[in-house]
Amino acid sequence: MRRAHRTVHRALWPVLAVLVMIGLAAALWLRPKPVISDQESVIRKVASEPRHWEPVIWEQKSVIRRLPSDYWSLITDHWS
Repeated sequence: MRRAHRTVHRALWPVLAVLVMIGLAAALWLRPKPVISDQESVIRKVASEPRHWEPVIWEQKSVIRRLPSDYWSLITDHWS
């Protein structure tokens, strides 16, 4: 890498960083404002609906099972 190439890179990266920061600031500043009236109506509708919570039980199988008595347990470090 020549000295001129290195000089261009030293000047280029700070300029690119400033451009990225300006772009980020412009994106945040120019974004559309949120529509609050629609959100409030949806929140009121959901809050006013009755809730029917039911537990979901469907073909559940037990994952906890008894092990045979000749099983060596690594947790208790003895035969169970």
